[in-house]
Amino acid sequence: MDVHAISTALAARFTSAYVTPPSGYANIASSTAEVPDALGSLPAVVVYPPDGSWGYTAGSMRTGDLSYTVRVFLGTKHNTPRGAVLVNKWHSVLLDLNLQQAALGQASNGVTHSYVTASRAGALTHADIEYFGVELQVTVHVVEAISPAQ
Repeated sequence: MDVHAISTALAARFTSAYVTPPSGYANIASSTAEVPDALGSLPAVVVYPPDGSWGYTAGSMRTGDLSYTVRVFLGTKHNTPRGAVLVNKWHSVLLDLNLQQAALGQASNGVTHSYVTASRAGALTHADIEYFGVELQVTVHVVEAISPAQ
């Protein structure tokens, strides 16, 4: 399993190639799984490193979930009144985005499916700067054969 490749594939799902922004709003300017020191143009997506939970079978199989936090930064915090409308319009778009290609093109890395398990809208912080946006929890399910240690 290549966690970096899975993370990068997840970030790719949030690029302008796959996203149709709400009418009248700019599309995603950047999406990355390599957490930047600072955000550039907005909207920007950052896929943070995952937590994992794993199970093993007697048949040398590992199954589990990678749990990702995906933050979609839409604007700076001082735009809160306008931000509420923006966040609401983006929320539905983002919830449905993952369903278009649930295995993220990562079947060779054992990915069987991915789905959004939680979301919240509001204040988000990156590099000590407050923004507003949408945070998604995305679970990526992995099943792979492993070789037991000798």
